[in-house]
Amino acid sequence: MKSILRWALVLVGLMVVYSLALAGVGYTSLKLYVGQKNWPRALMNGPKALEEDPEKPDVYRQYGIALAESDSLARAGQVLAKGLEIAKAQNDADQLKELTTTRDYYYIKRFNAAAVQLQNGLEVEDSLGKQPDTSKVEVRAVLAQTTQKFRQCLEMADEAILLKADDEKCWSLRGNALGKLGRHAEAVQAYRKALEVKPDYQLAKDNLFASLTNSVVTYMRAQDWESAVVTAEQLVAMGDTNSLVTIGDCYTNKAIGTPKGAQRDSMFLKAVTYYQKYLANNPKDTTVIGYCISSMTQGHDSTSAIAMAKGLVAAEPYEPFGYMRLAEAASGNSSLANGALSTFAVLVKGQQVLKPELKPAPKSQAAGILARLGPPDRVYTHSIDKYKILCLFYPKKGEIHGFVQDQEFFKILFTPI
Repeated sequence: MKSILRWALVLVGLMVVYSLALAGVGYTSLKLYVGQKNWPRALMNGPKALEEDPEKPDVYRQYGIALAESDSLARAGQVLAKGLEIAKAQNDADQLKELTTTRDYYYIKRFNAAAVQLQNGLEVEDSLGKQPDTSKVEVRAVLAQTTQKFRQCLEMADEAILLKADDEKCWSLRGNALGKLGRHAEAVQAYRKALEVKPDYQLAKDNLFASLTNSVVTYMRAQDWESAVVTAEQLVAMGDTNSLVTIGDCYTNKAIGTPKGAQRDSMFLKAVTYYQKYLANNPKDTTVIGYCISSMTQGHDSTSAIAMAKGLVAAEPYEPFGYMRLAEAASGNSSLANGALSTFAVLVKGQQVLKPELKPAPKSQAAGILARLGPPDRVYTHSIDKYKILCLFYPKKGEIHGFVQDQEFFKILFTPI
């Protein structure tokens, strides 16, 4: 009986020894297994070591190494971050350095791998030229390769972020990969995260601007005007006044697709407000002035449209563009509209004569203008079908007069130049 009891005790002892050998005890065993690169045993001992020494920074470092080597990166990042927090609280410079070095080792390894994949993808993409022929099988095959490289970049960047979420460079790199994959909205979030970490990170600012711009283009192509407006507003907040025009264009396009009525008119006039905001700082941009006039007209604010068109003509009395917009704005005024269109035709097709010898019929209205104002600075004459068109320009006196068959069809009065 005693022999059986003795052997039972020996067996229990062996089981205890085996159990200790298998699982290890606390920090000492964890450090031993990490040194041996026995990652399964290290992972088994990690939680026990943390439980025994929760305020010992090196426990977190050792366990973090085991986790990182086992590709449990999310948990590794959490454990190493906790160790850094404790080391800072204890003002333990040596452990702080060790933990930082350990985390950076695994982080940089993945960050560099992500950067290489991105660079490789960009180089392959560049080899195809700016406008590759995607109808060719070989081109599509190469594009598939670049897509795969950008995906790998994203995967490695995500792994690096799990280890070190407070590094702005990796968030920016993640944004680059997402942008190349056409996932612009997600790229925007990545760049914003980079700027949360480091508000003055200029590369992230530039990338954010580019990604927002690409997002606006994508939304507009999909005719998602509301999303385009929201995104363009973010560009305006970054100081891009050109996006005011984009927002105006979005409202204009949205209005075009809306049935006629008050809601449609209000959308056109909403567009006008954004065009006007842009013109406040860019008053000589005739293209946007044209957009503004067109939206005013379609929004049934013809009074404002005509006034702006006359201002455009006054500023550029010899340019046909203003007369075309004036004709559009005055669509409800046939005399003014026809006169503007006639002048437009003259400027586009007619011949220009400086201070000519005019001999209109003695009783014509043109003769009266000549008698009152004298020789004009410029004269345009042209014939359309059977109609003879005459335009007299007096920019220094603030008047422009247009005649068809010697009858005045319109006149524009403005501040003398």
